[in-house]
Amino acid sequence: MIHEPLLEDGSKIRLLTLRNRHVQEQYDRAEQRERDSRLRCDLDNFSFNSSSYGNDRRRSLAAHGAILPGFLALSYAWAQDSQRRQVSVNGESTEVTGNLNSGLEALEASPIIRDVYKVWADAICIDQENLQERNREVARMRDVYRASTNIVIWLGEASDESDLAFDFICGVAHAWGRGLREVQAYLCDIIPRKGVELFRALTRLISRSYWGRTWIIQEVACGNADTLVLCGRKSTLWSDFLLTYSSFRPYRHTQPSDLSRVFQDVLQEADARVRDSYREHVRYWEWEKCDQLQNMQEQMASQACCHTTLLLHRVRRVECALPQDKVYGILGLLEEDIRSKIVVDYTLPFTAVYRMFARAYAETSDGLKILLESGQEEDLQLENAGMPSWVPDLRYEQRHYRGNDEPEYNAHSGTQSHLEWSNDGKVLYAEGIIFDTIDGVSGQLSNSFDQIPDDLSPSTCHTSVYGDFVASRESFWRALLGNRDLAGNTPNERTSSILHSAIFDPNFQPLKIAMNDTMAGHAFDLHHFLLENSAFTFAGRPLEEYFSSTVSLLEATDPSWRHTDPGSAARPYIAAVRRCREFLYARRLATTVGGYMAVLPFKARAGDRVAVFLGCSCPILLRSTARGYKVVSACYVQGLMDGEAIIRLHSGRVTSEMIKLI
Repeated sequence: MIHEPLLEDGSKIRLLTLRNRHVQEQYDRAEQRERDSRLRCDLDNFSFNSSSYGNDRRRSLAAHGAILPGFLALSYAWAQDSQRRQVSVNGESTEVTGNLNSGLEALEASPIIRDVYKVWADAICIDQENLQERNREVARMRDVYRASTNIVIWLGEASDESDLAFDFICGVAHAWGRGLREVQAYLCDIIPRKGVELFRALTRLISRSYWGRTWIIQEVACGNADTLVLCGRKSTLWSDFLLTYSSFRPYRHTQPSDLSRVFQDVLQEADARVRDSYREHVRYWEWEKCDQLQNMQEQMASQACCHTTLLLHRVRRVECALPQDKVYGILGLLEEDIRSKIVVDYTLPFTAVYRMFARAYAETSDGLKILLESGQEEDLQLENAGMPSWVPDLRYEQRHYRGNDEPEYNAHSGTQSHLEWSNDGKVLYAEGIIFDTIDGVSGQLSNSFDQIPDDLSPSTCHTSVYGDFVASRESFWRALLGNRDLAGNTPNERTSSILHSAIFDPNFQPLKIAMNDTMAGHAFDLHHFLLENSAFTFAGRPLEEYFSSTVSLLEATDPSWRHTDPGSAARPYIAAVRRCREFLYARRLATTVGGYMAVLPFKARAGDRVAVFLGCSCPILLRSTARGYKVVSACYVQGLMDGEAIIRLHSGRVTSEMIKLI
């Protein structure tokens, strides 16, 4: 029997001991060839609670040489391939995925393991056929990874120039350790020679299937700077991986580091082929996972849990074989008052697991934030999956009205939610204000330039709650940006340059040769969106009338703007275009019966209701049914994002009610 039973009290753990084939006793040649053709390991039970393993005993690989006490916890992609390999465990043959087999072989061949070494790999160390054991062990995955001597990230076999990428990572880290001049000399040598291939290799590395796996979120978050990253026979440390990323990352909200400035200087001196390769391959949305995982790692180190909104943003963008794992895979990173209410049970359907998570989250002090994650833009018929609309469907990505690094909106003015539940737990009653009704909706901003909006609803409201034309115009440009600049702050008056009428001029379109450039693409997207919706009215005026040639363009026509550092906010117009395009993407403009300007998800319809819930930082778009309201999405309404509805509630101008969410 491969798996000796574990005690139900969690006091035992199984660990693999790899038997290095290069130092095994000698067999006759035929027997040795047969045995050496597959990995050999022992699987034994060890005391867990009373062991000396612990987060405080994590040691640096560099400081302690090749052999470390304790065990390594392997982080890898499960379903990377369909190929199965035979390994010998306790003398018995068992099947594992080809990726796990190659990861264990890479460990076996690495200097980390000389003779024997203990490893924890979930596919082998947990009896996958024992459902009760799986439930117990999955619930304590966080404890296992945090107790390990080190975590090893296995990215897979060498391919797609991964050796070049790893050599660059190690080269940057080594040079940086010797000072700024050394790293400048290194970059001046490598970028002109290898830049075209290098940027392609780096992006392929960060696009590997490993990064798209749900379980790696928890595994990496439980690591530290010394987490080992392996790919083929190359290795580096997580800290060096991040250091190199920081050198070439496209800065969006923060000032570039000294290392990044050196990199940008070297890049600008390189030939056009190298610069084009950088612009084509190095995309923020491919690399932002590094920022998010590092933020989680820092949060785990300081407070033993991660921000739930950050976790949900990440988990909705990755894959897993079982939809239940979108909750179970991040369980160890959740706050204790949420985690303690979730029972790992793989016999439950995913709808019940999601509902259990949503209720646990809703019952925390800021729990109505769950509504910001709820509704489903892909398919509003959530009840078909047996799940209420107030429960986030974590199988799909959800766009948010603010970035993870932006301050929250304050529609609720700091009020606390009051919640009630139906007996079966499927209906949520929450105190809120049904404030307004959607009157008209525009087309949506997208990359589909051939798409002609077919679900427009012209606005019938001819008044503006904001006052005269000047005040309405200001409210309009603030709504276009979500009243935030690229750094997440309230934009100043210079940002009103977004309303320059040049955006409507066909000659304003970026040149075709610039269409692969991110900045030019943003301008083109916005140009196309505004042309398509120029007749949409707000307060009785077409949108085009709110644009003017008298607004300062602030160097927007400077041809050099297309090659400006993507993170630079030196030109207010370009920064405003970027923010506007990012905020409006896959969304649409709307007006309300009461004369407000709003930005809504593309599934919004005229007649949807705008509600402000106590305890929820953004207004929520609701759709009325015979049985109650369905959550469509969070929404942005200019003039309701900073507690204005709550002020009206306290003054008696509006009333609240217990809103039934189904």
